[in-house]
Amino acid sequence: MHHTILTIGREYGSGGHKVAQILSGLLDIPYYDKELIEKAAKNSALDPKDLECVDEHPVSPFLYMDAKEAAHIARYGQTIGDTLYQLQSRIIRQMAEKESCIIVGRCGNYVLRNQPYCLHVFLYAPLPVRIQRVMERSKISEDEARILVRKTDRMRRSYYNYYTDLRWGGRDQFDLLMDSSVLGIEGTAEMLKAAYQQLAKIPESEMMNRLSKEPSEK
Repeated sequence: MHHTILTIGREYGSGGHKVAQILSGLLDIPYYDKELIEKAAKNSALDPKDLECVDEHPVSPFLYMDAKEAAHIARYGQTIGDTLYQLQSRIIRQMAEKESCIIVGRCGNYVLRNQPYCLHVFLYAPLPVRIQRVMERSKISEDEARILVRKTDRMRRSYYNYYTDLRWGGRDQFDLLMDSSVLGIEGTAEMLKAAYQQLAKIPESEMMNRLSKEPSEK
């Protein structure tokens, strides 16, 4: 029996984590977001706090380098961010082989681009909606939320473009692009549940055609 995977790319404040959480309950499958950092830490000698600092945003090894980063580069020939990306990518592939699940962020759609039973989704929403959601969730001012949304989007875009050489949120990289504000978080989760279940029903002989589907260049 095949495993069916759903990957979620998301703009900050579009509700990607919450949608994954609700979907997990609706489909009775696990979801992985920050949990990927914990799993990466267990598979390395690195501190989870160090990994969290570089999660989903590449940093030049020549900027803000501390002794720990310099020692890591000297020993492994790459930044802690590069190490985390490689660890998470390996874990994502292992999860896809082991079970049906939901992967949030971390270039999941690219890492699993050759996995036939995968539904790759990108969630977005109007900036004012995202700012309001971040304000309510983090209990911060509108100006602070606006800065945080733009900064986080910039980091996620940089991370995705850097590791995939593709365009973050590009329609050629995803099966579905959805404005989560149209149906709301729960409605978006319900719609993705239906799409996921339809994908899972497709015969394996038909799905093999997806193996030849490669992400387009920029």
